[in-house]
Amino acid sequence: MKINAKIVAICLVFALLGSGLVYAYTLHISMQIGSKEMTVGNKKVKIDVPAQIINGRTVVPLRAIAESLGCVVDFDDTTRTVHIEMRDNQSPSATITKIKSDLSNKGMQETQTSRWQFDISKKYFKVEVEYWANSDNSNFSFVIVGLSGEIAKFKPNSDKLKDRTRPHKEELRIETFGASTLWVNFDAKDMKFLEARVQESDLSTFP
Repeated sequence: MKINAKIVAICLVFALLGSGLVYAYTLHISMQIGSKEMTVGNKKVKIDVPAQIINGRTVVPLRAIAESLGCVVDFDDTTRTVHIEMRDNQSPSATITKIKSDLSNKGMQETQTSRWQFDISKKYFKVEVEYWANSDNSNFSFVIVGLSGEIAKFKPNSDKLKDRTRPHKEELRIETFGASTLWVNFDAKDMKFLEARVQESDLSTFP
């Protein structure tokens, strides 16, 4: 028997409303009754106390779930009170960096390349881009590069590039696997970039 992960997450959010600890991201948590292991996103996590069914009710380990959301949990034995706190340096998305792109020239005819370097301290890394395609010749791609070379590459489909009635958004996310430095390389032709940014997080799902 498995617990509905969405119900667990929703219950926790409502429990924390009074503390202002509400973050707009989705985190999939699942656990099996009696198992001392739960799944957070795509990662297996050991827990001290398993989920249980007591008097027909499903009881889940609050500490394990709260800590998976980046919270610090403390128990006051004197008052029998549980304190849950999200500390600033444990925010699931502590780093968001806007890229001041030089790829917004309406008149560019040849492919233009830009490169940015980022120091990484978290498990996941995401690149987001919002752009206009200016003409039938518009084209762009970007790659994430590590010390050992190219890690991931993105190129929008041709239908999006043909649609010039609205801006488009793209994103590419990777697991950093302990990398301390990453580079993002953009190649663009006849594009207008509205915004480009990178974001890192300890969670596989971002705010």
